[in-house]
Amino acid sequence: MGIQAPVRNTCVLGLFVLAACAATDTEDPAADEGSSSAAGSDSSPATGSGASDPTTPSTSGGPGGNDGSTAGPGGSDDDGSDGSSTGEPGGPPPGLVPAFIAQGHMGRTMLSCDDGQTWIADVSLDDTIRCFEGIDCDHDEGSGTGLTAIDGLLVATWGWGTEGRITTSPDGVEWTEVLTGPTFAGTAYGNDTFIAGARSPWRAGADATSWQMLPDSGLDEWTPRGTGFVPHEGGIFLIGGGGGGSSDLVLSSSDGDEWWHPDAFPPTCGDSIRGIAYGDGVIVIARGANDGAEICVSGDGGVNFAAVDLADSPSSPVVWTGEEFVVFAGGTRYASADGQQWSSSSLGNGISVGAMARSPDGTFVGHRDGWMVWYEQQQLYRSADGTDWQPLGADAFTGGHPIRHMRFGYVHPHPEGCE
Repeated sequence: MGIQAPVRNTCVLGLFVLAACAATDTEDPAADEGSSSAAGSDSSPATGSGASDPTTPSTSGGPGGNDGSTAGPGGSDDDGSDGSSTGEPGGPPPGLVPAFIAQGHMGRTMLSCDDGQTWIADVSLDDTIRCFEGIDCDHDEGSGTGLTAIDGLLVATWGWGTEGRITTSPDGVEWTEVLTGPTFAGTAYGNDTFIAGARSPWRAGADATSWQMLPDSGLDEWTPRGTGFVPHEGGIFLIGGGGGGSSDLVLSSSDGDEWWHPDAFPPTCGDSIRGIAYGDGVIVIARGANDGAEICVSGDGGVNFAAVDLADSPSSPVVWTGEEFVVFAGGTRYASADGQQWSSSSLGNGISVGAMARSPDGTFVGHRDGWMVWYEQQQLYRSADGTDWQPLGADAFTGGHPIRHMRFGYVHPHPEGCE
């Protein structure tokens, strides 16, 4: 791994956040994107990602994530949107190359240019730090809170409990800081618009260079937990928030100009978001919780949501494959054609999936779910179908900081990245 500029200017000493840092949320939220942990389940914001697949929303997550740590926003990486792809099977857009992208704590990013078989361009703000060994990487300026991928552009959000920032990259190697100050539960993309998830969201055009704060969304909870976009009718943005057993969800059918609440919404469905996906007219929210509402489903464009008791706690984002929704809870795969009835199967071989993404051709990549399973114990996976998973060998990647979000996208070629 290498060191990524700019040089880190930490606002965290040990587990204490300095008063001089702007803290949007200093609590350890309930689990979100990623997993069971000794310190509590993961709690990151929503999934991230840019999907041009017409049946998959674009969503992005927050700090928590799929690694089992106890992060800030809620986490939906996933990506259904989380983990979703930008494009259709059949090849990349002209001038772009296919890639999986991973975002981790301590400003970590890396790429896979060979369909998830190996990972390169692995950099962070500081390779010498070891997360959760004297430093709380969930509440830190390098906390990875969301990743969105659209054709030729990556957008990442960073920071929780301190100053936040948004960075963009055309290739996953060179990143540009485009906004500093606020912290977000990831971003979502749709209708040539980016929305960064917060109680007062921010908006940018398709190049993500110029951001404008929007009026208060009316979200009843101050802590955002997930951000998404679903291509229902004219397109809908979603922002969930919650903590302490209560939650809320707001939606916008006007690209962020106005926001509205569902008529029916289970009380915890906006919290601990791992991912938001859309397929066959159905919105599915997957939650890293075990409270009888692990899955929240709407078949009418978000007007009414119903809770589904999965009797298990999702550790990954949820994705729509074109035929079914798929989500993982550690070593168990859950699948559903309608979001209401779910079947389960064991992955076996000690596989436990946290952060995860899927390509348009059906390849899945994943990061090991759990607490303190990083550095020497870090494990990445690959699967051709989401059912049969194989761990990558030690020569395929370098163990490092926790991975929070994964996406598939088409990036510009770079000599140090994908060519």
